[in-house]
Amino acid sequence: MLINITLLFIFSLLTTTLIAHTNKSLYISKYHIHHWIWGTILLIISLIYGNIWLSTILLGIVVEGLLYSDRFVI
Repeated sequence: MLINITLLFIFSLLTTTLIAHTNKSLYISKYHIHHWIWGTILLIISLIYGNIWLSTILLGIVVEGLLYSDRFVI
């Protein structure tokens, strides 16, 4: 089970990197909403409901988003 979760986490990091570089950014009004922001919100909700698979994917999204140099620039 731990190997499956680790592989899922790595997979989510790789796919998020590919998706983030091909899609346009999410904007609300003039503010850029980074994917680590909405990923954190969904991660908390997923953890509350106990969905380990979705939580692992969302954790990969959050970690990948925090690796950007502009992660705190809105």
